[in-house]
Amino acid sequence: MGEESKTDYDKRIEEQIRKESIKAEINEIQNQLQTISEKITELNVVFLSMDELKKHKNREILLPVGSGFFMKGTISGEESVLVNVGADVVIPKSFESAKETIKNQREELELLNSRLNKELEKIALIMQGYQ
Repeated sequence: MGEESKTDYDKRIEEQIRKESIKAEINEIQNQLQTISEKITELNVVFLSMDELKKHKNREILLPVGSGFFMKGTISGEESVLVNVGADVVIPKSFESAKETIKNQREELELLNSRLNKELEKIALIMQGYQ
């Protein structure tokens, strides 16, 4: 194998490594976008559920405890909800304050979603240069 052939071979190997690295980055961003989309959907459901729960005070409901198991419970007449603020710390918030928190979290996720989509577009353009 001549010196010129080895250099061409090395360049092809390096290009292949770059392509694989870019593909891995694309996959990672796509996974993050999927997770963000799921979180936004979850926040939307919680937001709508809060309004429904507030309408049905003193009504018996089933509370999911995981893996298809439920407990019976009753919606109290309280005007607050308990919100996990991190590190397993839960604080009471009014319905309106909790809904505002949900809106803020949703806006942050949508902003992150937008940034990741832009990054994905940039990476896709780079990838097109290798094809």
